[in-house]
Amino acid sequence: MIKFSQFILEGGNIKIGDVSAAPFSVTEKNRSDRVKDTKDALGELHDSFHNEHGEQLFGENKKGLKTGSIFAGSTKHLMDPKISDSEFIKHKPTVGDMDIQVMRNHGDKLTSHLTPGRKFGKYTVVGTKKHGNEISALMKHDNGEHHQFDFEKVHYENGEPTQGEQFLHSSNWEDTKAGIKGAHHKILLNAAGGSTHKFSISHGLRSRTDESDPGVQHPNDVSSKLFGNKADHSKVTSFLGVSDLIKKHIPKEQHQAIYDKFKEGVSRVKVDNEPALKHLRNTLGVHD
Repeated sequence: MIKFSQFILEGGNIKIGDVSAAPFSVTEKNRSDRVKDTKDALGELHDSFHNEHGEQLFGENKKGLKTGSIFAGSTKHLMDPKISDSEFIKHKPTVGDMDIQVMRNHGDKLTSHLTPGRKFGKYTVVGTKKHGNEISALMKHDNGEHHQFDFEKVHYENGEPTQGEQFLHSSNWEDTKAGIKGAHHKILLNAAGGSTHKFSISHGLRSRTDESDPGVQHPNDVSSKLFGNKADHSKVTSFLGVSDLIKKHIPKEQHQAIYDKFKEGVSRVKVDNEPALKHLRNTLGVHD
């Protein structure tokens, strides 16, 4: 199982031999090049994988790559043309790695396909490491920089990662602008489950007591179980939205316990937790 701390701390830290990955520094001048070089490399990877194995790594005709649904976390924001360069740089001047979702059953073949020295676009494979449900590839750009590409094995539907898989590995841009991480969002969902439900990015929302519960992953289903059928399910995709859902749909006498559980959960995440804690305190009217 992937831990919440891994969700936030993994990125740009793979080391193979004496070579370590570095974060992607992003500026208004180089963002378009970062995006193009990444998409070109992934496009060539898809084509060569299809030629050798007869399989569609990112869905038929690269559907997931074309729509951008294969990108997770902050990578999705980097690739989003609706976010201007100036706005992106203001809130996210560095990206730790590229988070990419591939069809679950292609994992072993992909590992063997990413052999050292193989080139895709402007990137050459240095080596790979497997951990959990991910394959991390250390890639060298033609400019000499070394970057990390994380390939997460997930379920696909109609040529793209399922909506549930995209939700589990998401971060919200409005949260990012408020200084709140994707991990904070997932930890808050877990805290909102109280004594009845638990949330993880590997299984979604499940019963806290019934280990046979397969759980739900689609955001609407998660929202329904936690906040009821009448809740505005569109809000469940962000920390800011979940805070509002808790305030509106969970009895006030439970809010302090949710806050305390959230604070205990984020204490193990070595990032700035105060923006998330402050927002939750203000929204729910609770205290430390």
